[in-house]
Amino acid sequence: MTFQSRRNSANEDLRLVYALLLSVPLLLASACNGGSTNTGGGGGNTQTTVTSVSVSCASASVTVELTDQCSANVLGTNNPSQAVNWSVNSTADGNSTIGIISSSGLYTAPDPIPSSGSTITIMATSQADSSKSNSAPVSLTYPTPSLGSVSPATAFVGSANTALALAGSGFSKASTVNLDGLSLTPSFVATSQLNAVLPAASETVAGNHTITVSNPTPGGATVCLCQVEARIWGE
Repeated sequence: MTFQSRRNSANEDLRLVYALLLSVPLLLASACNGGSTNTGGGGGNTQTTVTSVSVSCASASVTVELTDQCSANVLGTNNPSQAVNWSVNSTADGNSTIGIISSSGLYTAPDPIPSSGSTITIMATSQADSSKSNSAPVSLTYPTPSLGSVSPATAFVGSANTALALAGSGFSKASTVNLDGLSLTPSFVATSQLNAVLPAASETVAGNHTITVSNPTPGGATVCLCQVEARIWGE
């Protein structure tokens, strides 16, 4: 009985030594890798990190209601994901007041230009590391308007209010319309059409009368570059 007990103890000691020897290569491999995940199957550290993000837009200035394509480049080690989240003035995806940006970085400028200012900030933030982001400024401008025609071109003295349709280009929701310096309240239909009402009180003098369209700054024009005369006929 005594010899049998010693033999079992010796076998257990051998098994413990053997297990320790097998664990040594695994411990050494873990130490060499520094605890990083190896996804390449060939050894070495393949941990992905994001170091910075760069942002650029095709144009530093964009006209209201037009678009500007922006792009982001995520830099780092081991080919970091290029996926980013876009924002405008720190608002995710933007909104109708400051402009909207798509998931692909296509920015659509608002109309009118927001009261907060004509320069907006386009920002891209890494989806892999939200602490890494960068931005680019974009300036908003109004187009220069052009007035081609006014319909109807005539009205009778003493007639009631006359609805006018102004055709041209470069119109904006911020455009203003004037008749001989008298401000008419325009209704924006499209960049090629504005509607306005000629009040009966202004239809008192026969002759030629000048209608102008103006867009504010930045860009735009403070006076109309193309004037069309509307003749108010006497009876």
